[in-house]
Amino acid sequence: METLDQALVCYFKAPHSFTGEDLVELHCHGSPVLLRLVIDILVKAEARLAEPGEFSLRAVANGRLKLAEAEAIRDLIDAQTDAALRQATRQLKGEISNELQPAKDDLLRVIVRLESSLEFVEDDLPAVESQDVCEALKRVRVALSKLAATFVRADC
Repeated sequence: METLDQALVCYFKAPHSFTGEDLVELHCHGSPVLLRLVIDILVKAEARLAEPGEFSLRAVANGRLKLAEAEAIRDLIDAQTDAALRQATRQLKGEISNELQPAKDDLLRVIVRLESSLEFVEDDLPAVESQDVCEALKRVRVALSKLAATFVRADC
């Protein structure tokens, strides 16, 4: 077989890749003819082309990326304006996930309280517990309402 190009091959051993899986990257020169030949050779060797979004999906499934960040990658690729690009970049950095984390933590605490009351208490939830749960849920609602009020569509 003749040499087509001098390329860089990078091997990422799990979990040190974007997806958290073993991964090999090929860095070839950008000739469309060359790239087509390389892809054809790899497919003949039983490799397959990744589906759109597959690497992000695998990264989410393996806990390497949050869903909001995976969506940000899609938004970054699809960005048609500077504003959309900036918004996707902020989302990719975890800005939205970081804003939502306290509400998520509060909701998990409420769930734990409710589940433990079902598991360990024979009677109904005591009034004090019930009031604490309601107040926690109200705080979450207020925090999420404030966050929702900041929403502006990037493609407007």
